[in-house]
Amino acid sequence: MNQHVGTIALKHSLAMLLMMSLEDENHQFQNIAYIQKYSHDGLPRPTSGGEAKWMRDLMPLIDPEIYTQMNRLLQGTTAVPGGFVNEALFLQTAANIRSILRGLSEAYDSNYKHHDETGTADGRGMLNFWDPDCYPHTSVWRIREALGALLA
Repeated sequence: MNQHVGTIALKHSLAMLLMMSLEDENHQFQNIAYIQKYSHDGLPRPTSGGEAKWMRDLMPLIDPEIYTQMNRLLQGTTAVPGGFVNEALFLQTAANIRSILRGLSEAYDSNYKHHDETGTADGRGMLNFWDPDCYPHTSVWRIREALGALLA
């Protein structure tokens, strides 16, 4: 595998992990079950606007080999040095990614300054990725932009 192909595979894998970390109001990771259920060939195209919040319309942009491998890993257990890759690991990883992003988003003691409409810093120092009380995350366009950069 050359460097370019490896970099693309890593970007697409990270994009999938970010999509998997989206949760519903019951803190369930709906995209994990979705990816587990549909192989890349059988991936249905979302037709409703509500599906866009889960970024499933971006999944067909994922490299087919990466998507297929994630689908296979979710359907069984694969031994790797240091442990096993299975659905439980994906659920745990999604929860960890979600928590890290929440920690960044809700870190009131960070060095970032939140600016109100007047352009003045209010001192909260918050990276507002999304409203922590709203599911799925309300900053869909921020996540889309990050995914677009990874999938470019």
